[in-house]
Amino acid sequence: KEVMMSSIAEDAFYVIDKCIDRAKATDHVASTCAVINTVVKKLEDHLAAALNKRVLAIRDDAGSLSAQGQERFDKLRQAAISQAQALSKGKTTQDTGTGEAQAVADVLKQPETTLNTLSQCILNVAKLRVSLEEHAELADDESGRLKLKNSVDGLLETVEVFRRTLGSGLDRLVSQAKPRLRAQMDSTLGAADVSFEVSEQEYAASCGGDADQFIWALLDLCETCIREGSEKLDLDNAGQIGLRVASFVAKGIEHAVVSKRFTQFGALLLDKQLRDVVRFFDGRYGLEARQRFRRLQQIVDLLNLDRVEDVHDVYTDSSSGLAP
Repeated sequence: KEVMMSSIAEDAFYVIDKCIDRAKATDHVASTCAVINTVVKKLEDHLAAALNKRVLAIRDDAGSLSAQGQERFDKLRQAAISQAQALSKGKTTQDTGTGEAQAVADVLKQPETTLNTLSQCILNVAKLRVSLEEHAELADDESGRLKLKNSVDGLLETVEVFRRTLGSGLDRLVSQAKPRLRAQMDSTLGAADVSFEVSEQEYAASCGGDADQFIWALLDLCETCIREGSEKLDLDNAGQIGLRVASFVAKGIEHAVVSKRFTQFGALLLDKQLRDVVRFFDGRYGLEARQRFRRLQQIVDLLNLDRVEDVHDVYTDSSSGLAP
């Protein structure tokens, strides 16, 4: 799988590692703490801030790298390779032409590149923290260990800064697919002429073969949106795209059906449709995806109760996401 990533993460942490190594070599706790504190501040104020600007540039109507098509991506990648080859032969950027340089810059500004870079920064910070914690344990006295650990703990917030920025970027990327998904759900389940007051015969007809065209159309669109949004992302980010789509679909279906009236067979029909949707996401993303549909599943379970007294089997204050 082709994954694009800016070298900014590798370059920044290469310099940071060198600075940390020099600080460790002094065997002076105060000096090492000062360097660690400076690293924390620089990571948050410069690297994280720079990547956050790229995230904020992601708009609902901004075409992602994968949405531009494979041909566009191949051109940008070839331009980057050509520039690297030219530089290795001693040529300057001007020698290779501004067109190729601009193509490389375009790649680095793509949403997928930014999100993959943020993921790498999170991994690098976590790795740095582990290394520094091990160093802190080697301090000669308890006071030195505590000072070092207090400084190292600053990296915990740094990781959270990168994670929040990454989460915001993933949300913005998924927002590109939301209008299509919302339109699909509003035009089918949410449409005024779609009724769940169905008879036994109508329910039986809807369960035959591929009769439920709504579900298959929705799931086909979900697969398309997930593929477009995650094609050039690393595996973790691609999974997060899928989970975000699952959350949006769950809320969309709930919004579409809460104002509907149901017969017994209408409730059974909704239960069947929901199981098809959950099966789709569960097969790709597992338990975490199923949890996105927990509230909706409880609504369906309530609709299928035979007696009001059975509500306690479905709804409890400790386990339900439903409001009392």
